[in-house]
Amino acid sequence: MAWKTIQYNRNTLYEQIWSQPILTVAKTYGISNVALGKICRKLRVPRPWGGYWAKVRNGEQVVKPRLAALRPGEPEEYVAKRWEGPRVNVEKKPRPEEVKKVKSDPVFLGGPRHPLVVRTEAALVGRTPDKYGMFRLWRTPGALDVRVSRGSMKRSLRIMDRIIKRLIKAGHRVEVTSGEKQKTVAVIDGQKIEFGLWEWAKRVDHVPTKAELEERKKYPNSSYINRWDYKPSGRLVLEINRWRYSGFRTTFMDRKRHRLEDLVDGFLESLGMASLDEKERERERIRQHQEWEAAEKRRIEEQRRWEEEQKRVQELLNQVANFQRSRQIREFISAVESSRTETGSPIATGTRFEDWAKWAMAYADRIDPLVQDSHTPAGVSEGGH
Repeated sequence: MAWKTIQYNRNTLYEQIWSQPILTVAKTYGISNVALGKICRKLRVPRPWGGYWAKVRNGEQVVKPRLAALRPGEPEEYVAKRWEGPRVNVEKKPRPEEVKKVKSDPVFLGGPRHPLVVRTEAALVGRTPDKYGMFRLWRTPGALDVRVSRGSMKRSLRIMDRIIKRLIKAGHRVEVTSGEKQKTVAVIDGQKIEFGLWEWAKRVDHVPTKAELEERKKYPNSSYINRWDYKPSGRLVLEINRWRYSGFRTTFMDRKRHRLEDLVDGFLESLGMASLDEKERERERIRQHQEWEAAEKRRIEEQRRWEEEQKRVQELLNQVANFQRSRQIREFISAVESSRTETGSPIATGTRFEDWAKWAMAYADRIDPLVQDSHTPAGVSEGGH
């Protein structure tokens, strides 16, 4: 058993949809026509209208609509995953040998309930229902994420107990996050997937009470009477974080033809699918981080080279300035000597002026970059590099 990735190309799907009925196309992908119709809507692929294929069979000329151009940001492909392996037919009654196998499985024999289930039930008993008639736990360490009425409490906890035991038997574990809104988390192959169980509330017309009618009569412009009341429906829903995942089923609920207990296998399959999705997200995060690290390394190297270049440029400018200053100093000393000679006062040996001239010439040699390194500018090797 494995998960199979299916890619739906917009142009290919357009040609397929308009060349044969959608039921036939859906079978080639191994999905229902309803699921394929949803994919067509996501990719903005027009579908044949009712009676189209009848007109085609009768030989009538029917013009199919063109495939509109994509708007910015719209995808050209849709990627989904499908489970390739045995599935449980929830509408088919199990064979006697299957029932016997289930009853012999210790996971389904009742026994001691999981500590998380016991802790959750103890916390729910002392709570007050909300306006929808539901009990929910807030800021309760170690309690499962359930929101149900009193009448559905035991049944919902049995379902959660079954799911937890099945996960543990498969080598996984279940945790509860801390905080104001604790979440139930299935840890599958190191990936954490949040899930919860809640009950639908049905909406009914609100019948104003005598007090509400009197208040409206007394304050007609300020009083407000609710239009609806909410009551527990008894319909339970198991849900994986539907805002995070797409491409596979994330919501399982009671229906006329089956109960939520019959959908536990499919729910566990979706948890496994979510685990694969998280692994792909993690690989993508690692890939993006590696790309960022490589880009950061290039940026640092470019910054280092730029700073090194700026340093060399500044050294060059300093050398040029020192070279010019050394030439000016020598020219000045030579001009002074010429001036004294012309005036009949040449520089005599041992005088203070001779000491000054020697000091000035030595200073010019010190700052002259050609004199410092055997006539080679500082920062330039013998090979010219």
